Amino acid sequence: ELHLLGLPAELRNLIYTYALVESKTRHINVHETGHTEPPLLLACRQIREEAAPIFYSDNNFMLHIHEYDGVVAIPFYRLLQKYRTKRKTNNVRHTLCHGPGRDDCGEVVNTDNLMIWLTAFFDTPEICPFLHQDVVANSGNAEVIARGAFGAVKRFRHKPWDVVEKVVGDY
Repeated sequence: ELHLLGLPAELRNLIYTYALVESKTRHINVHETGHTEPPLLLACRQIREEAAPIFYSDNNFMLHIHEYDGVVAIPFYRLLQKYRTKRKTNNVRHTLCHGPGRDDCGEVVNTDNLMIWLTAFFDTPEICPFLHQDVVANSGNAEVIARGAFGAVKRFRHKPWDVVEKVVGDY
């Protein structure tokens, strides 16, 4: 009787790649409840340990962050930190959505969530998502301002948070 874990590791890795890696960007909605992983990663501990590095390293991800609540993406970033290999280190982009759906991207900023996110980024930049300065063509003014606030936090990281908070408050 032949089963997946009875196959040679090289063949299992090919199967994991075929099952988990997409040529197009994977869109992931992150909420307070986390994000959904492929069922294969939940099959058993050994498969997860073998397949998760392939999933988190070889895919490109677009995280849909809702209502500027970027802190809820921290568990995803912890998984990236744990499983991603050095082959690809810049495989995550973000889009800001202001409603419950993936396409609800308007001009409203939840400033409370944004400040919590900026504070978390200031405190733990290695696991907190960062809004890069490269603004995409369909970015509204609110998103441009939020990305500028992240740039300010990054530039003033050597200062105490209360100073940075005042600078960011001007945005």
